[in-house]
Amino acid sequence: MTLTPPELARRWRCKPDAVRLLLERGLLAGFNVADPDATRPRWRISLDAVLAFEAGRRPEPEQPRRRKQSKTPVPTGPF
Repeated sequence: MTLTPPELARRWRCKPDAVRLLLERGLLAGFNVADPDATRPRWRISLDAVLAFEAGRRPEPEQPRRRKQSKTPVPTGPF
């Protein structure tokens, strides 16, 4: 079974462009089924490649949000 980037994007609840970026960077294994003369790739991703990617990907721990510090200098001299 193979998936297209839009099908995989629905599975992962992301945009198809995010899937294509992973393919282009080589982080996700896929293959191009477009004609050699085509200007754009037509990606297909095997279910094995999807499962391997999902198994190896670890979510980053959530960091507490910090307040943005003011860039306005605080006066320190006598008033």
